[in-house]
Amino acid sequence: MPRRDDNQGRPIYQPLVVNQDGRHILYNGNLSGDVQNPLTGQVEPNGTSIIDVSDVAPPKFLFHIPGPPGPVAQAGAQMVRVCSGSVLPHGEKGRWYLLRAYGNVGTDESQQLWDVTNPAKPSLLTTIVGGLSNTHKNWWECDTGIAYLVAGSASDGWHQSGSKQHLKIYDLSDSQPSSTTSRDAGQALSQVSSTRHWNAVDIGLAIIVPSIPWRASTVRCL
Repeated sequence: MPRRDDNQGRPIYQPLVVNQDGRHILYNGNLSGDVQNPLTGQVEPNGTSIIDVSDVAPPKFLFHIPGPPGPVAQAGAQMVRVCSGSVLPHGEKGRWYLLRAYGNVGTDESQQLWDVTNPAKPSLLTTIVGGLSNTHKNWWECDTGIAYLVAGSASDGWHQSGSKQHLKIYDLSDSQPSSTTSRDAGQALSQVSSTRHWNAVDIGLAIIVPSIPWRASTVRCL
């Protein structure tokens, strides 16, 4: 009979299964809320769930990394990406790394990097960027180490209606990243120097050249 794990009752936004040294590890990016963690006995804000699904009868809940507290629309840790140090160009072989958004909409959201070599005992390596007002869908290229983080804050000065998020590009190819921004990129008319603000009328798709991230630029806006 099929078995399941209820994720401690935490609502999931993005699930990610990784073959981690022969084990299938499920990383769940959760929406916001507050639920008791049976492993600790504490009520924890929803964050990142780590579950061993190598044997689905039954799966084993390994760890919950709490997210930030806050209202439903603001908190949680929705996005997760995982890379092997054996694949990252300057990573430490045998180690595994988790990139996650910390918070969604607020005054001090961030993007974090965790060591999940032992998925039952993850440890925070660094906060890549903090003080954000928005986070959203990220992408991390394991073979290059380049991370494309949807993020932003009002202090950045980018012109957008609604959210203040744009694209922050980081080189996370090293196991001890310097967290230096390679480039900020975004929609045409949303740049800090623009004299017009992007709005619903200026709908378009910014095409970015990812092969040279430190020179990333909008090639065409459709």
